[in-house]
Amino acid sequence: MTISSGLAMSWQEWRNHDAVGLAELVRARQVAPKELCAQAAEAVTRIDPQIEAVLGLYDDVLADPDADRPNGEGLLYGVPILLKDLGSGLAGRRQESGSKLFKDHTVEATDPLVDYYLRAGLIPIGRSTTPEFGMTFDTATEYLERAKVTAIPGSWNGHQAALLEVRRVFRRRRVHPHPCVVLRFGRAQSDAGPRTAAAFPE
Repeated sequence: MTISSGLAMSWQEWRNHDAVGLAELVRARQVAPKELCAQAAEAVTRIDPQIEAVLGLYDDVLADPDADRPNGEGLLYGVPILLKDLGSGLAGRRQESGSKLFKDHTVEATDPLVDYYLRAGLIPIGRSTTPEFGMTFDTATEYLERAKVTAIPGSWNGHQAALLEVRRVFRRRRVHPHPCVVLRFGRAQSDAGPRTAAAFPE
């Protein structure tokens, strides 16, 4: 299924599969978990400079999807996900709760919810943004000394905004994010689809 770009599949194929469909491809040995993680990482690379919804990817997991011991027999084994940078954490991984007070904080014990993810076979490949302690209406990253600060919805944090944008482009099935808009510098953008569409040529 590998295509000339080096990715596991075309973006057309990618958008025709939800998490269940991707896991089925893994079980059928039509694609490897490492290839799915690489494709997800490429999607982040293409989109995140515009929407700033991802704080970072786990390079060791991209190299070895089994690094955090996801259950190889789980129904969703091989499917990459992002962990919210708040609340439920993964042992040994950074979690800063969107706050300078917790900058560089490392989780000591895996939260039961994340353990359920791993037992299902899901593969955390990085972490997504969150409002400071989940309590504000925007998501700022100036504490990370980034050059640009983007405010995005606080109700379901940054990756839900990203999911909404990607869904507008991909029209994925079985994905129903809460309605929200992307806010940039105080201006609401209710439809940012063209920006993400350009990142995924057919």
